[in-house]
Amino acid sequence: MSVTQSAVPLETALIDIKTLSAATGRSVPTLERDDHAGRIPKPVRIGRSKRWRRSEISAWIEVSCPPRAEWEAMRAAQRHGRPR
Repeated sequence: MSVTQSAVPLETALIDIKTLSAATGRSVPTLERDDHAGRIPKPVRIGRSKRWRRSEISAWIEVSCPPRAEWEAMRAAQRHGRPR
C-alpha cells in the first residue's frame, strides 16, 4: 500500500476541537473547560496543537460520555481483558 492509499485517511484519524464541537453539540469554549476539568478524553498533543482520536471519541460517546478518569479506567480494563 502506497503512502497515498492509506487504510485510514490521515485527515479523519485525528480531529480538532471545532470538529469535536460539531460531533458533540458543545461549544469550543465549553469543550476547552471540559478538557481542563477532565470531563472529556485526553487529547493527543502535536506541538502546541490538541487533537482527539476520532475512534476514541466515537467509543466514548457510545458509552454515554463518562468523565476522563472513568473512561481511562474502562479502557484499561478492556485492554487487560476485564469486564467493564
